[in-house]
Amino acid sequence: MTVLKALIDPGPPWFRRKSDSHEWDIWYAGHISDWCKIDKVLEDTSATDTNILEATISQQYTCFALVCVALEKCLAVVDHIRSYPIYYAVDGGTLLVGNDARKLLQNVGQGTICNDGVGEYLLSGYVHNNRTLYQNIFQLNAGEYISSFPAERSYEINCYFRYLPPRIPYAPARQTNKENFSQFDFKLNKAFLRVIEAARDRPVWIPLSGGLDSRLVLCKFLELGYKNIETFSYGVAKNHEMKMAEAVAKQLGVRWRAINSNLRDLKEIFASETRKNYARVADGLHMVPTYLDYEAIHFLVTQKLIPKDAVIINGYSGDFLFGGHIPEQLAIEPSVSLLITKILEKHCSHISSSRLATIREDIFSTIKLEMEGLLAGDHSAESVCAGYEYWDWRERQTKAVVNGQRVYEYFGLDWLLPLWD
Repeated sequence: MTVLKALIDPGPPWFRRKSDSHEWDIWYAGHISDWCKIDKVLEDTSATDTNILEATISQQYTCFALVCVALEKCLAVVDHIRSYPIYYAVDGGTLLVGNDARKLLQNVGQGTICNDGVGEYLLSGYVHNNRTLYQNIFQLNAGEYISSFPAERSYEINCYFRYLPPRIPYAPARQTNKENFSQFDFKLNKAFLRVIEAARDRPVWIPLSGGLDSRLVLCKFLELGYKNIETFSYGVAKNHEMKMAEAVAKQLGVRWRAINSNLRDLKEIFASETRKNYARVADGLHMVPTYLDYEAIHFLVTQKLIPKDAVIINGYSGDFLFGGHIPEQLAIEPSVSLLITKILEKHCSHISSSRLATIREDIFSTIKLEMEGLLAGDHSAESVCAGYEYWDWRERQTKAVVNGQRVYEYFGLDWLLPLWD
């Protein structure tokens, strides 16, 4: 199998890079921590060694994606949260890889609707696993890469990262809370210092809610000495979160701006070609576009209130990462059956219809099979809760939550996600 071409939709956040040290043509998005290591892997004849490749990829801490193409060779990588989606298709024995699902669909001709994908889309708001709404178009899951080399008859998809919190042994001599907080703060500082380096003194705009996640982001930037900060909140005028955000900003001495939602404006915005084009960019043929802060960003950009070089930094996904999504009952009465039930209740229940009953049964069976392999017979509370978080991470967080970054890109703004470092 050979690669026809990389079907990359050009322009930010994707950029092209050509190196004199190797033959590869590289497209990338996001922030690469160390180009020297990436180049070394690509120019080395042992690039097909998955151990070397995965070790190098795993050292990229910030959000990124890579598509590398050479003669009869291809390597495409998404990061640990699939922050920049990559799609692939096979057409007549040729592997096609790109960042635009619709462009791939155009290149493989008439697409066939994936009925299971449609059912999952209706139940969850996104298609599960690596499928899309079309049978012949696929997506890389978070923490995966796809490769095709001359020595291989086909392509391979490998997983180099998965979010599966390890079981913590209960040692007799446990650390004190002070020691735990100190270690946590040390790790947070390392992550935020990397983000500050990537921000390069540009204006940092933080969507500030009444919650703890965005507040943590703001406090860390201030603690570490970043000066160029602006905060903003959006929604119904004077809602409780905006009041809290205003109070926090005032207490910390930072600029804050309220962007009040307007029903009349919303109707006009939703009917606009600008919004429709955004939907085509953001849905990837497998998920409902995120509109949470679309109105606010649209307002800031159209009114020229936000600098073109601003970096948006939000608090995704602190609540999830700190264990806030684990169902309490699952921790008390751990079992695989309850684990799947809780997933279906939370993540596969957008529509209640008897027509989707078979799809729900199929989802139950699929998750059951996957969890049996993932948990390997360990049905302890720690293991079962980790399984729940794993599914939440791979499906909801990377598709329904992190995909919200498409809003910023669509309006020409850069972004960073420190809590996912």
